[in-house]
Amino acid sequence: MIARRPDAAAQVALVGVGTIGSAIVGQLVAEMAVAVWDPSAAAMARAVAGGASAAAGLGELAAAPVVLLALPGPTQVRTAVGELLAATARPTVIVDLSTVDPGTSIEMAAAADGVGVGYLDAPILGRPHRCGQWTLPVGGSADALDTARPVLSCLASRIVPVGGPGRGNVVKLLNNLMFGAINAITVETMAAAERLGLDPGLYATTLADSGAASVSGLFNELAPKLVAGPSASTCWPRTTGWPWPWSRRPGSSSSWPRQWSG
Repeated sequence: MIARRPDAAAQVALVGVGTIGSAIVGQLVAEMAVAVWDPSAAAMARAVAGGASAAAGLGELAAAPVVLLALPGPTQVRTAVGELLAATARPTVIVDLSTVDPGTSIEMAAAADGVGVGYLDAPILGRPHRCGQWTLPVGGSADALDTARPVLSCLASRIVPVGGPGRGNVVKLLNNLMFGAINAITVETMAAAERLGLDPGLYATTLADSGAASVSGLFNELAPKLVAGPSASTCWPRTTGWPWPWSRRPGSSSSWPRQWSG
């Protein structure tokens, strides 16, 4: 059961103000007071310039009734949730907008429930510039969603309850699987065109304007970058052999960011 705090300030808190977090701040500040925290001083400065207030730490943010998380991975989510739940004044609901594994969402929801805090996993379907028009598949209780809905409605045109804890991230990871498959086959067909003696640029433009059912927005976005070469794309099949657009080239560090902000 969620512990209600009717005396809490009408404010939303946000942990993580990287690329996604900055878009969230820009959307929310016109509607409500927003407090933020991020370990990056530059990210904090941008958020404050955009109209948010800076918190001294996660413990201070925990006093807000709704706390949003926009973080790069499960390690950061677990750390943030642990500190929020350990605070003297806890939020009513924590909403994780990050993309993480469903197991992390389930564990964090159980930990939150143990101290009377609601928890939702609501990973984002949509690009940062579409903030306000996102779709949010939401895992968690109807009670917690009712509390968070006024905030989430500022970020998303569609809020879709999909089941219990972790189910939002099941939807998101299946979407990402499809995303990766489309990008991977785009890279493979571009490389195959070149190996077969066909100019990849000609191949790409022929398909892009064809109206063929196989051509997606992702193809039309990625193919020109592949034609332009390594300076325009994070992968290039002629030199790297790596099929994933978010992968690093051989010899570089892991593709998963370690910092909190994007």
